Amino acid sequence: MKGNKTNHPKKYVRWSDWEAWLLKEWNPFKQNDWIHLKTDVSWLKRLMIGLWFTFIAGTIATIVVMIQVLSSS
Repeated sequence: MKGNKTNHPKKYVRWSDWEAWLLKEWNPFKQNDWIHLKTDVSWLKRLMIGLWFTFIAGTIATIVVMIQVLSSS
């Protein structure tokens, strides 16, 4: 049996919206939520690409700095 919001006021005062959002957006076991996840792929992809570019740029910068430090000394 599912708990009613009125039956558990203390539990749901703080977490109701967060739990509802989590279940709605990030529950992979519910069939219809794959549609939600597919629509969210665009910003997720952008985020991942951004993170990868940052990571790669940081790695290249680190290598360049290391080469400069090693060659100067």
